[in-house]
Amino acid sequence: MKQFLVLYSILILLFSCRVTPAMDEKPPVKELDQRLHDIWALKQVDGVKAAPEQVTAYLEFNLTTNKVYGNTGCNSLSGEIKVEGDSIKLLNLAVTEMFCVGFKNEQEYLYRLQNPMKYSLNGLELTLISNQSVLIFQKVD
Repeated sequence: MKQFLVLYSILILLFSCRVTPAMDEKPPVKELDQRLHDIWALKQVDGVKAAPEQVTAYLEFNLTTNKVYGNTGCNSLSGEIKVEGDSIKLLNLAVTEMFCVGFKNEQEYLYRLQNPMKYSLNGLELTLISNQSVLIFQKVD
């Protein structure tokens, strides 16, 4: 009987100390590319140099607060950002409503920014790609 209890105790210890199944493990979290945390001036839209009224358009990504700030070339904007891997989403954008003479691309630009995008960084260039367009920005800070 003693041998049975000893064997039973050993089996309990062995099975109670087993490793947690791999299904319970969470995949490693990919670190955010900290180079994105900066100020980026609009350079090109779909392979065409930014329009004259957009030369002051920029985006500033703050990865610490998950916020985005910027300018359309006419109006200021702010909102939230969600970055996962190489995807970025601008959420809850608020835009001032100043009247700007000769400014015709603002709504189109804002529409492009509000679509989910893939991003890539190459040196001092940031490329945002969505289904509708490719926006290229130049680091300015």
